[in-house]
Amino acid sequence: MPFNCYKVVKKETVMNKEKAYDIAINGADFLASMIKSSGKFVYGFDHKTGERVKGYNILRHAGCIWALMDVAQTTRDSKIIAKCSDALKWMITERTKKFTRSSRMVVEKGYAKLGGAGLGALALCRYNSVRPNKDFFVIAKELCCYMALDCVTNKGKPKYLKRDVETGKDTGFFSDFYPGEAALALLEVDKYIHTTSRLKDSARSIIDYMYRYREKTRHVRDHWMLQAIESLRDPQFKEYAKKIAVETRENPISIKTGPTACRSEALLSYYDIVESKKVKKRILNHVEMLLDRQAKNQVKEGKNKGAFLWSHKDTTIRNDVCQHNISSFIRYFRKKS
Repeated sequence: MPFNCYKVVKKETVMNKEKAYDIAINGADFLASMIKSSGKFVYGFDHKTGERVKGYNILRHAGCIWALMDVAQTTRDSKIIAKCSDALKWMITERTKKFTRSSRMVVEKGYAKLGGAGLGALALCRYNSVRPNKDFFVIAKELCCYMALDCVTNKGKPKYLKRDVETGKDTGFFSDFYPGEAALALLEVDKYIHTTSRLKDSARSIIDYMYRYREKTRHVRDHWMLQAIESLRDPQFKEYAKKIAVETRENPISIKTGPTACRSEALLSYYDIVESKKVKKRILNHVEMLLDRQAKNQVKEGKNKGAFLWSHKDTTIRNDVCQHNISSFIRYFRKKS
């Protein structure tokens, strides 16, 4: 059922732009405090016991920087900017590797992931937009060069989502989200390049290929791809965006805070794509309901103030859950401002 068929439901909501701003700021303050002096994040821990979550994920490292610098675009908070600079330097030193003279991969445990390059480029580009840094932007372009020239065909079909760095072979791994992350990064970096660039054409081909692929598989839900379509601003893909948004709207709401925040992010991107004021109102009506749910899982006081719990049944705090919640609240604030 399309958005324009939904009625605006009168509801009591406590969400408004002032509350959303406070939640985003508290969340960003907490997430920035999780960046150690080395530049590496504390990946996660249990709010009650303090027991650490094992493992690390470079995509979430980069995604957290993207979210923090999204907040810094509004606040210009020097402490957050400095922390993100440290986190980017760690990522560059510890998780990137030259592929060719003009391209670079993001590597973790011997594998280069398309999504890692995408989110790495997004983090570097967002930092550069707030605090211009030529070295960071050069690396963002190198990551985009790797994605555009080595990871997808000229028709947008991914050749490698995850490749073995030593052998160069594809592992066969598939992710619903990597193509959208790559397309969004290519488009965001292209905005700051003042000469002819292949990045936008590559992003367009990825979006077009994935649209046709989704039509065959009947699965279209992807908040990263919706952000890429929002960034491209091409009427050709409005139907694709609508299908993602409608599926997102109709999908059962998860009790998990992270997926709910991703749902908010997707619908806030769709808000900027549609033109109808009635549809926009319906979108914000639904998003406010989601944000109310998300807000209930933010820690309100104590040393973990600002963090987001995994759910009301699970007290795990993980950096990617904080990332998506911060992004959704700060974007909502901007829509209402």
